[in-house]
Amino acid sequence: MKRKDKGKGKGKGKGTVHIMFTILAVMLFTACIGEDRSNCPPAANTFLEIEYPDFSSRISGVRVGIFDSSNNFVTEKTVSGEQSVPLYLDAGYYTAVCWGNALDNTRIDGFSKGQSIDRVRVYHPAYSGSLSYSATDVITSNDSLYYGRIDFIKIHNMDLHETVTFKPAHVRLQITLAGLSNTQTGTSPQDYPLIRVNNLKAVYDQDMNTLGDNTTYIPQIEINTSEQIVTARCDVLRFADDNPIVIDVIKSAGDNTVLCSVSLKEFMASNNINIIDGREAVIPLRITFRGGNVSVTLEGWESTPAIPKPPR
Repeated sequence: MKRKDKGKGKGKGKGTVHIMFTILAVMLFTACIGEDRSNCPPAANTFLEIEYPDFSSRISGVRVGIFDSSNNFVTEKTVSGEQSVPLYLDAGYYTAVCWGNALDNTRIDGFSKGQSIDRVRVYHPAYSGSLSYSATDVITSNDSLYYGRIDFIKIHNMDLHETVTFKPAHVRLQITLAGLSNTQTGTSPQDYPLIRVNNLKAVYDQDMNTLGDNTTYIPQIEINTSEQIVTARCDVLRFADDNPIVIDVIKSAGDNTVLCSVSLKEFMASNNINIIDGREAVIPLRITFRGGNVSVTLEGWESTPAIPKPPR
């Protein structure tokens, strides 16, 4: 008499279930990639439209952090070259904190799980990651940052379109040096002059308020040796008209002699320059060394307004 193999039928049943599950998964996936997408979760149901004049030529990317009604982090989204930020959110009350041009020279803390909105900090990567923000490396320039924030309510089963109005979160310093002997052809790069911008704030919070101790930036320079001209462009965080910022011209990397110091507050007052919230700010100054004298003037005043309005 033959003995029955009790496990044979059981194994066959498991295989049948596995095959049926695979077929069902394929059917559901096929339903989501076909013309009828009724069974698929939406890719996005919330759209933040970023508004800023001449957006495409000024802002190359946008990074958004979303926080719930308890101010806790929910999700983030980064888009490049796009003015619309798509998100998928459940029904609820939210706050969006948005930064434009947060690129290589920007780090954002607080856009991660377990964080709250009051922990958002925006700063140069040369700063340490701790909340003390003690400078650990040379900062040459911030990115040309832009900022926007909006509170909104997402209603269940309804798409939402909200407009976020951006404003500039940087001031551009354009500095020109003329007449220095250590900018002639044949000068070793280590003997070139340095520009030092002192007493700048280097950290923003979630509301674009500056935080932390004052720090120093050393912008990168370009030298035209044939004309003995040094130029530097430095984007910094916003500051008030009444500010402690001082621009020093240093003889060289090996010689810390200060050749000239310019109080930015006094320079702005003398040239009727104001930093106005919501408007682009460019401050072009020229420091000329001639015959033992130093003059500080507004570079290209006729053609470069100090505070140009964004084009409309």
